[in-house]
Amino acid sequence: MLGKKVILLGALLAALGGTQAGVASDKPEDGAVMRFHVNVRVDVDAAGKPTLVEMPEGYPAPVRDFVTRRVASWQYLPASRDGVPQSATTYVRVDACAVPVEGGYRLDVDFDGNGPRAAGGQPLPSPRYPHEADMRGVEAELTVIVNIDGQGHASFERFENEAFHGGNTRINAGTRKAFETELRQWVQTLRFDPERVAGQPVPKSEVSIPVLFSQSGGRAEWEARQAEAKASNACRLASGSPPALEPVALNPAVKVTPRPAGDG
Repeated sequence: MLGKKVILLGALLAALGGTQAGVASDKPEDGAVMRFHVNVRVDVDAAGKPTLVEMPEGYPAPVRDFVTRRVASWQYLPASRDGVPQSATTYVRVDACAVPVEGGYRLDVDFDGNGPRAAGGQPLPSPRYPHEADMRGVEAELTVIVNIDGQGHASFERFENEAFHGGNTRINAGTRKAFETELRQWVQTLRFDPERVAGQPVPKSEVSIPVLFSQSGGRAEWEARQAEAKASNACRLASGSPPALEPVALNPAVKVTPRPAGDG
């Protein structure tokens, strides 16, 4: 059984204080949770058995051990060609949360999808804020759909779930075009590690990237990020609460079934 793990506060803060961890609290306060995402490489054989589970560098040994053991315990349906199962490499996105307890933090993780990952498992760079929209105070929340080829190059496909608000004038087609132009240029700079089947890169993949352009900050933003983190499945699991909805991977080369916390 893989239970929740308590990690000394100092070690965890030292490891997750940088940008790689993507924590929900940059300078944790008393009672603050720390949420971060990490992409874990998983190689599976033709039977779906993990042969390699590897986290990026930069995390303390207790965190690496807990996350890799949990990911290794999940079930994998390998890719197939002409009906014949094949070995494969996929990248599992893990949503992790550390909840404060006496003497340290309690860590738990949740499955957050799988497929290609940003090159080397590093965070994606941020796109530039369109100058005119920035000056007018226009904010945007949207999802960018990106195609990835076998060499890991990205190309812009489309927007989804777009929402624009704020600003001192009416938001029009020109505003949308300004964001699209910046995002198209940004996508061209991105590089990914594609999934592999039988040692060969998957020639075409599609990923969605949620992007938020926001001018808010300070205490209000910190509190909003904390609220979002505490509502996540990973933080609910770490605190002992039941998860909300179980995420499902869409169209990756390898299908992953995460075992519920407490199993395996």
